[in-house]
Amino acid sequence: ALIIADRTQTVSCFDPVAQVLRWQYAARSEITAAPAIALDGAVYVGTRDGQLHVLNNDGTLRWRFRAGGPVYSSPALGSDGTVYFGSDDRGIYAVGRSGRLLWAAQATGAVSASPVIGPDGSVIVGSKDGLLHAFSSEGKRLWQFAGNGAIYDSACVGEDGTVYFVTREG
Repeated sequence: ALIIADRTQTVSCFDPVAQVLRWQYAARSEITAAPAIALDGAVYVGTRDGQLHVLNNDGTLRWRFRAGGPVYSSPALGSDGTVYFGSDDRGIYAVGRSGRLLWAAQATGAVSASPVIGPDGSVIVGSKDGLLHAFSSEGKRLWQFAGNGAIYDSACVGEDGTVYFVTREG
């Protein structure tokens, strides 16, 4: 299947072989980042109105979670089914499979970068004020690092745990 989420507030699922539309979901708010797809086919997508929508593999709504601000980051999915995402309210959220908040932590700036999960299970995400943040899978702040400009993009983590990231200033 091919999942397309776009700024027209729609998530669509196409069968690229048969070239047919399987389903569509109306998010009712602008979708501003790529969706994440779980192993069971669930689709996770954030919207400008501050919601994370989780869809079943047939396009029906499984649950929604409301953050305190717009969700511009693509979600990251943990091996245990936890979904991690950031929001413009400076929050980093961890939400369980049932849609229940597991923990929320505060960054020092708005978060539009997508979180990445390190090999040790840590959650690493940059914020618009130029800080890179790391949290344990339980939400405890592990460290933060000051870059030389706003961080809008997802970091990468090597197998050895080295974190690579880019800032708007270079």
